[in-house]
Amino acid sequence: MSEREINGHRYSVEPLPAMTAFLLQPRLVPPVSEAMRSGDLLRGLKGKSLAAILDMNVLDALGGAISSFCRQLPPVELDQITRTLLKGARRDGVPLYGDGGDHIDVAMRGATMDIWRLLAFAVEVNYPDFFALAHKFLAAAGEENPSEASPTSLAASPATGS
Repeated sequence: MSEREINGHRYSVEPLPAMTAFLLQPRLVPPVSEAMRSGDLLRGLKGKSLAAILDMNVLDALGGAISSFCRQLPPVELDQITRTLLKGARRDGVPLYGDGGDHIDVAMRGATMDIWRLLAFAVEVNYPDFFALAHKFLAAAGEENPSEASPTSLAASPATGS
């Protein structure tokens, strides 16, 4: 389980079972590809580690990418992807989703940008190369210094595994 602090709360995310992550990946590729193709995701990631993105205003970093992502996914699909990525996720030790209802609706009321931060963290946990590859894509396109494109820019991330 990996942990990260977001806006004063401790979140933990469990990696998905291998086949769940594998089957989810094709559902993520079209909207992420479109956000990359439009340049919104790449502009948001340019020169930033995941830790920096999670610490800053998500709209400043990824506002255009979020918009592109949402245009590609109907709300039902976004809900399914969110529930899949955050299955087993906890906020301050309390499950966000569970048999007794969805604690996420209460715990994160008024904090939708934190949900995006948490989703970015869950993507990093389940697809560790995702942000590093995006940086490399930028470098290949000549939009970023290749030294910034290395996975070490993500190594400074405060995530801890247990």
